[in-house]
Amino acid sequence: TMAIRRLCLQRGYPMKCFSSMDVSHTRSLVILGDVIGVPLDMFKRLRVLDLEDNIGIEDSHLKKICEQLESLRLLKYLGLKGTRITKLPQEIQKLKQLEILYVRSTGIEELPWEIGELKQLRTLDVRNTRISELPSQIGELKHLRTLDVSNMWNISELPSQIGELKHLQTLDVRNTSVRELPSQIGELKHLRSLDVRNTGVRELPWQAGQISGSLHVHTDDSDEGMRLPEGVCEDLIKGIPKAELAKCSEVLSINIVDRLGSPPIGIFKVIGLHKSIPKLIKDHFNVLSSLDIRRYNKLEEDDHEFLANNMPNLQMLVLRFEAPQREPIIINRTGFQMLERFLVESRVPRITFQEGAMPKLKHLEFKFYAGPPSKDPIGITHLKSLQKVVFRCSKWYKSDNPGIKA
Repeated sequence: TMAIRRLCLQRGYPMKCFSSMDVSHTRSLVILGDVIGVPLDMFKRLRVLDLEDNIGIEDSHLKKICEQLESLRLLKYLGLKGTRITKLPQEIQKLKQLEILYVRSTGIEELPWEIGELKQLRTLDVRNTRISELPSQIGELKHLRTLDVSNMWNISELPSQIGELKHLQTLDVRNTSVRELPSQIGELKHLRSLDVRNTGVRELPWQAGQISGSLHVHTDDSDEGMRLPEGVCEDLIKGIPKAELAKCSEVLSINIVDRLGSPPIGIFKVIGLHKSIPKLIKDHFNVLSSLDIRRYNKLEEDDHEFLANNMPNLQMLVLRFEAPQREPIIINRTGFQMLERFLVESRVPRITFQEGAMPKLKHLEFKFYAGPPSKDPIGITHLKSLQKVVFRCSKWYKSDNPGIKA
């Protein structure tokens, strides 16, 4: 008999034919019909077992399959997509060489803790299932490169152990109830793609700035992947005392909603409403390339000085004012030498650019609401590198001012 490397069993295939087959060297097996009666013990070198979209596969069948340790000891790929299984058996841990596990579009409601025993697993696809949480043992999958939990509205958070997946390259949480990501995501040095479309995620933990190099974040309103801002590195974090480091998450995050120009880049955001720039930012984060800060109604002189002259890498700046500004912000020729993108959010933005101001500014954006008119000259002609000016207004204030409605 001729050795068979790849075999596909369709519905109605006569099982008696196995008596004349040599499947001891078969590497790939696809079963489209009844799995009962297939002599798996004859497949000594099986690498791929594809049961996808086989509605005849149920929990009892999967349990028996996983018990075939001798025939499946070399198995690297197990496809269960679209089957009728509702759980993964404990025996799944016997598949020590498994690298790819597809269980999407099944009825499983949880991952067993034994999933952590699959030390060679590189791809775990559980999308479109009934799983409501990931076990902490997920962190034991040290070789995992792709984790897909999309299209699962029962998922509302990810375990902190996700930071232990040092080789993870792709994380997909789109179409879930996740509202924030654990700070440990900053430890995923090899992460290349993060998909948070159609979730509640509007900000990332500031630690994510450590993986800004080649990571693209996919958000709702852009097909183009957003890059993360630079400025947070290992050397910076090592220089922050532990007592202050613990407070950083209360002060700083990364805004991935607002984008200034193209390509879209996330912006480091000072959390909350502040009378002045927090001391933690001034002491340890003056190297940031971007900053988004919300004030009450004015920019204090010392804060203006800090932003203009003590943040040498600043390329993007967002200033937000809760109440109408009492006095205009005067931008002169000193400071802001590297700034390329600038957004002012206020009821009526009051800002004046003097000659020589912001020599590299390319993108200027105003987000305004309703308020008294401003007579302050803007001096926009002094911005010699300016390429684009954007005006945005909120629809929620259109009843206050017919001009906004228009």
